[in-house]
Amino acid sequence: MTQTAAYIAQLTPMEQKILNIATSHLETSFSLSKSIGFLEWQAEQHKQAQQHKQAQPQAEQKEHKQAQAEQKEQANASASEAPRKKIKIFIKKKLNPALP
Repeated sequence: MTQTAAYIAQLTPMEQKILNIATSHLETSFSLSKSIGFLEWQAEQHKQAQQHKQAQPQAEQKEHKQAQAEQKEQANASASEAPRKKIKIFIKKKLNPALP
């Protein structure tokens, strides 16, 4: 779909009627691609596309940071469990010396 077709498709029914009147009355002197409404709409589309491009890397960075935080959390959890296991084994051996 071309930009002009996309622009026309998003117009309200009243705006489409106005466009038809302008086209029929002004004939070849009317250019939709040079109209203020179309140029403003086109600028807004460009702005939204730029924001979308900027938002994607930020979202990816956020996901990457979350994954790193989860990995650190898991590493910290397993690191804190290791000494506990050693202490439990040490206590069991002290209480029951017959254990290997």
